[in-house]
Amino acid sequence: MPQIDEAALKDQLKEKKFSFVYLLYGEEPYLTAHYAGQIVKKVLGAEKTDFNYMKLPGNTQIQALADSVYLLPL
Repeated sequence: MPQIDEAALKDQLKEKKFSFVYLLYGEEPYLTAHYAGQIVKKVLGAEKTDFNYMKLPGNTQIQALADSVYLLPL
């Protein structure tokens, strides 16, 4: 999986060209939360629904992550 920096993420947000998965991490929890919110806002729009959105906490087990990835949309 390619690694991008903050500048590249800003470019992706501006151009609306997104990767399939993002793993946000860093020393500043505010920035990771901010960019997570920006990604959700740009991808799902203003009327986000729980139907198309799943947020997992940072301490999620790998099996729970794999299970959620393999779930088929209804």
